[in-house]
This record gives sequence, structure tokens and C-alpha cells, in this order.
Amino acid sequence: MKVSIVTTYLHGGAARAAQRLHRAFRDAGQESTIFATAGNGDDPTVRVVGRERRRGPVARVASYLSRRQRTNLTKRYVAQGGDPNEPLRPDWAPDYRGLLRALAESDLVNLHWVAGFVDSRMVSAIANSVAPVVWTMHDMLPLTGGCHYDSGCGRYLQGCGCCPKLASTDSSDPTARTWEKKLAALAKVPNRSLHVVAPSNWLADCARNSPLFAGKGVSLIPNSIDTETFAPRDKAAARTALGISAEAKAILLISQDINTPRKGSDQFVAAFSTLDSRSAENLVLLTVGAGIPNLSLPIAHRHVGEIRDDRRLSEIYSAADVFVLPSRQDNLPNTMIEAMACGTPVVGFAVGGIPDMVRSEETGILVQAGDIAGLRQAVERVFNDRDLRNRMGARCREFVLRDYRPAVQASRYIHLFRDMIAQRGFANQIA
Repeated sequence: MKVSIVTTYLHGGAARAAQRLHRAFRDAGQESTIFATAGNGDDPTVRVVGRERRRGPVARVASYLSRRQRTNLTKRYVAQGGDPNEPLRPDWAPDYRGLLRALAESDLVNLHWVAGFVDSRMVSAIANSVAPVVWTMHDMLPLTGGCHYDSGCGRYLQGCGCCPKLASTDSSDPTARTWEKKLAALAKVPNRSLHVVAPSNWLADCARNSPLFAGKGVSLIPNSIDTETFAPRDKAAARTALGISAEAKAILLISQDINTPRKGSDQFVAAFSTLDSRSAENLVLLTVGAGIPNLSLPIAHRHVGEIRDDRRLSEIYSAADVFVLPSRQDNLPNTMIEAMACGTPVVGFAVGGIPDMVRSEETGILVQAGDIAGLRQAVERVFNDRDLRNRMGARCREFVLRDYRPAVQASRYIHLFRDMIAQRGFANQIA
């Protein structure tokens, strides 16, 4: 079976998940190829699809107007306090018609995070003229009028418009127009030719309730982790390498950009900013991610920057006593799976896909969303109860080994792919 994985980038959490799945497919004997907008080394199973520049005055004017529209939308969004790391995105992509030609031999196309690479019209074209499509969602963007996460507004269920992220009272604002464009394009795709995969129960429910995917199938298939790379490491050695004493109580925060508001570092600060000197003694905060953390805290803080080496990350997870997820809204964070694979218990708010893996008293402690005092109490409890911490850490590892190994994920996808191909009448391709 020839599987084509499409992802805009080869960096970031969604791209890492796509690449892990790609390797799992190949390990399972499938012919998997990644198609992206840029390469990453000399991997022959990754193909770069370049933009096709259309010439002539009409094309130039159209390109200029589109670019100006996107720029103005971003300015308006940021002016209302929007996060520039997660801007509003129109349903638009440059001319990547070469992608259709590149995918021509595919038995199945697996889309991942494809913003700026594949728009809804291209999704329709692939599903109708190339191969069945399975779209793996990594955030809410495929469902909305342009936001990565809706902050709970729920307007994606009604067509967007009057967008609170734009302080808009216009029911026909840019988010409504984007939503309508997606609806028109996806309605042209037969239900048997497009299937949605969500890594978390929360996002699967969002997709099932979305008018954009009405009648389309939705499956829950969690992301996976390399459990040999992400495994418990020697804690003492990991701490020595980080310059942390053996006696310290180490808290870990990780995000692609540590200052992304949705990830809630400010909520962590609110929980721990009032510690007195005695309570703060011997505490150390480890942070990982791009950007310079803006964290005003009375405890020791070590920021190690962005880490792309997975073995090094596993050592950082192993050095920590607890991994904290103060997210306001989230899917199934790779960092959560990674921490648990390394035997590090998780404390987090009960939002999005976090409850799928964090089972209170079993693999960590869940706190109600926004309960700042509860977050601090949960972290302190993990610190102060060594038996509980060790028991939860061991259970974390068992939990990941059972349900989140690459072979388990690949098997679930392959079963779905074969069903999709058979429904399209190409049963001879599913060997």
C-alpha cells in the first residue's frame, strides 16, 4: 500500500507526530512517503513540493490582494491581543498544483497539519481525483473560520462570524467567509472518500459535531512515541548534566514556544508567584522551548532553550519530578506522552485531550480548569509523597507501552486505510 503523508513543515509538534507515524508505517512494511514544503536532510522518503509561480498581471494582482488581506487580518487579530504564534489563517495556500501530480500514484493520502500548503479546495481535488483522504487533525483549524483553537467560543458549530478574536460584530466577517469556503469545498467530497482522525476524545467530539464534516467518518487514534528513545534515564546523571542538585524538587514546563498564551505559563506563574522563601527553598523550574520565558517567580529557574534531540529531551524529562501542563485548551500534547514514557507523572488542567492520559492518582493529578490554587496543591502533593510519585511514574510508563507505541498506532491506521480503499472500490491495492 502506497501511503502519502502530507504536512506543511517538518518541525513542530504536529510535524513530529507525522514523522513518527511515517516511520511506524515503514516499519510495518508499508510504502510511506512524506510530502512537505521544505526538506530535512537527505531522507529519500521525504519529497519537497515547490510552489508554482503563475505569471501575468492578473496573477500578480491576485497574489498581492491575497497577501494584503492576510496581513491586515493578522494585524487586526494581534491588535485584539491575539497570539502571533497561532494567527488566524484564511483557507488559502499558494499554488501547489504540483502536489496533485506528486500524489498521483498514492493509494491513500494522509493529511496532517497542512495550513499554507493545502486548502479545502485542494483537499476536495485530492479526494475526488487522486485517492481517499484521511485527515489527521492536530488542532481545531480544519473545523473553524481560521483559529487554531476557539478558546471555547463554539462559533465553529454555527458558521463562525462575529469572531471574538477580532472583537467582531459582523456575521459576515473574514472568519465566516473562510468557514463558508471550507463548507462549500468539503461538501463536494463523497463521505466514503474523506475520513477524520483525531488523537484525543475531545477533538474527535469537536469533529463529529462540526457541520464541515457532516456525514464524514471520525476515528480516535492517539499519537505514538518511540518508547526506546523516550524512556526513563539515570536521574542523577541527568541532573548533573543540567546543574541541578539531587535534593532539588524539579518542575518541568515544555512548549514549542514557552510564551504561547494558550499553553498557560502565566497560570503556572499565578500558582507559584506567592511562595514564601521557605516554601520556595530547594525548588527549581526547568523550561524548554523557543523564546525567552517571561516568568517572574521566587524559585530558581533554568531555561535550556529549544531541544530537538529526542534523547536529550528524555534526559530532561527524567531529571524532573513532575511535568506540569497548565494549558487553557489543548489536543493530545506530544510532551505529555513523552513525559509519561520517561516515567514522569503529569499535573495538568482537565482540558482538551489531557484527561485521556492523565488519570488522577494513577498517572498524575488532574485539576479543574483555572483552579490556580489546586494546581499548586497538586504539584506540592507530588513532591511531598515519594511513594505516590514513584507509583504514578511506573504506571505512566506502563500506560504508554500498552497504548501509545508506534506499532499500535500504525496498525490502527492501516486497518482504517484498508477500509477506506475498499469502500472506494480499490480492494486490489490493499495488500
